[in-house]
Amino acid sequence: MKVAVEAIEGCKRRLAVEAPIDVVQQEWERAYGRVQKQARLPGFRKGHVPRSLVKVHFSDDVRREVAEHLIPDVYRQALSEAKLDPVNEPDLQDVRLEEGAPLSFVAVVEVKPAIDLTDYSSSTVKTKVDFGERSVIGLLIDLHRTFGVYIHGGVTFGFVRWFRFEMDGGVGLQARFP
Repeated sequence: MKVAVEAIEGCKRRLAVEAPIDVVQQEWERAYGRVQKQARLPGFRKGHVPRSLVKVHFSDDVRREVAEHLIPDVYRQALSEAKLDPVNEPDLQDVRLEEGAPLSFVAVVEVKPAIDLTDYSSSTVKTKVDFGERSVIGLLIDLHRTFGVYIHGGVTFGFVRWFRFEMDGGVGLQARFP
């Protein structure tokens, strides 16, 4: 199998793929067999239509069978040969699929970007996080919804409000909000 990879832009790659004629011909034979087993024509029992009539009356079905089975297999082989790991489905272009000829197509895919990590251990990041009353209350409510069971709380003494949550595993959490 011939596979040529071309970098288009950024993370896009164009794979030009050509499968050998013997692989394509084997798939055509298998497809004729599958379609012939299901073929119905007047004067013949189901599955007993001669191949010459299958070629005439069911050529579109046979071609569809070949495309559905052969193109994904050849595409997967091409990806493994090119050592590519796409992140999306391929955009197939210029598909040439004829009986007695090699299969060829162009697949355009996006791949994961190559990241070259330099020495990051000496890098520091400084951030300032402002915890307001709303963000703390929201965090506790999210924790409660995700992990906890509300035990008691909501008792107001002046401007201070107490809450107590019990987390999974018996871990308790108490909070006081002014």
